Amino acid sequence: MALKAQVGLELITSLIILLLVFSILILYSIEKVNESNDIKTLIDAKRIAESVADNLDGVQQQGEGYFKYFQIPMQVQGNFDYTLFIGKNMVEISWNDRAWAAQTIAYNVTINCLSYGLNETNRVWNRGGYVEVSCHRPNLMPVADSIEYWNNNGNVTIGVRIENDAHVGSGEFNISFASEIENVSGLGDYGEINVNHTIVNFPTGGYLVVINVDEDSSIEESIESDNSVNRTITI
Repeated sequence: MALKAQVGLELITSLIILLLVFSILILYSIEKVNESNDIKTLIDAKRIAESVADNLDGVQQQGEGYFKYFQIPMQVQGNFDYTLFIGKNMVEISWNDRAWAAQTIAYNVTINCLSYGLNETNRVWNRGGYVEVSCHRPNLMPVADSIEYWNNNGNVTIGVRIENDAHVGSGEFNISFASEIENVSGLGDYGEINVNHTIVNFPTGGYLVVINVDEDSSIEESIESDNSVNRTITI
């Protein structure tokens, strides 16, 4: 009887030791898998930051007027959301309380917006020696030096050229001339259109006319600050 009890105790002890060893092996495997996943995520994050930095460098080196398009994924390896910060001579990517930075020769960069996802395209452009990044949106703008006007017995027709300075077309939008509205059905990528509007019984003397494109903000644009121009019209 005592022998059976001893054998049973030894068996239980052996099982406990085996379970402990097995648990240690599982924990070790999980740790190694996590380390491997962390390395894969870091490699992917580096790839994204370096790709953006390469695009900035190429546009900086090519000079005035040169531009390129690039895309960035929605998430890094491991399904982590991330953010990109582009500062002087660096592109920093941050995710899940971690960060990494790639060096760039571009020292004066303006980020209007960034689009994440491989189905949307960003544009990086050398504008007068400054590097500018815009996202997958139109950029409607009136051209100030295109404004013209004609007086016909107190009825003044005002003309202006509207440009879409972007690689993405826009839908329908409104243009206000002072407080009066003209509608445009849309404008394609890098498109332009001349729009005329007649103001009846125009005030005599000097009158400041403000022209606002997308005056009701129905179009989400890469730059919202260049939608307005004005000119003093005297009759």
